[in-house]
Amino acid sequence: MATEIVSKVGSGTQQFRQDNFQKNHTPALGVHVVNWEDVGAVQEISTSGLDVVAVATILPSGYGALAGRRAIAIYNNDSANAVYVGAVGVTEETGYPVAAGTEKAFALASNLGIYCIAGAGNSVNVRYMEIA
Repeated sequence: MATEIVSKVGSGTQQFRQDNFQKNHTPALGVHVVNWEDVGAVQEISTSGLDVVAVATILPSGYGALAGRRAIAIYNNDSANAVYVGAVGVTEETGYPVAAGTEKAFALASNLGIYCIAGAGNSVNVRYMEIA
């Protein structure tokens, strides 16, 4: 008997549904499918990076947030050390951790700041992408 997997993508009238994958097909694990109806709404993308130390730094650093930003993704490019994100005043103890080699995405408007900090004595390279 074939494994039955039901997936549903899309929130509007253009929904995609697939039942009963072939026996030799295994769906990819760890792949996030976004609502493809929203993909066309992207107006601009901005990427950059910086080394984060034990002093909270606003992202993006060096320029204001992308006008009309809807989301920001933060990738920890370090092989061993976490970084921590949060509001102004974030600390290692209060921040949301982004483990080494992982990323987190946040739906965050351009009028809201997100700060990033590394643990004491660490310098951690992060990359970030804003989407408007």
